[in-house]
Amino acid sequence: MIPVADNFNHSNMQTECLFVHRQMHLECDRNSHYFTKTKFMNDYSLCFDQSEYSGSEKLTKNVKGFYNKDNFEENKKFTELENIKTAIDQGIELWDIPCIRETYMEDNDTSESEESEEEEDDEGAESSSAQVSSLV
Repeated sequence: MIPVADNFNHSNMQTECLFVHRQMHLECDRNSHYFTKTKFMNDYSLCFDQSEYSGSEKLTKNVKGFYNKDNFEENKKFTELENIKTAIDQGIELWDIPCIRETYMEDNDTSESEESEEEEDDEGAESSSAQVSSLV
């Protein structure tokens, strides 16, 4: 077994390690820090028993992904190896090969003001619990 830290230290920088929390993944709370659109584009059915999500369209979508299958099928004509080779042979630069892009926007970054507000809330909770414990 390889330690997780080793995967982070020695992995290709263009890969992403995702941890799947089974209950949170099934719930798919969009207000949770667990939820990202990118994470929910993937098919995680290997991580779940089919009985956990079958019979529910919502749970199946949470497990199998939100990606736009029509765009995927349309992009196949551009991304198949033979078509890429043909385009390059015709003088088209690799980065100019057309494709249909997903249209969602995602901002996982929090602003510094949001972070400082969260820290202040945490500090306030700590001081109020300290006050309560001193009263007891």
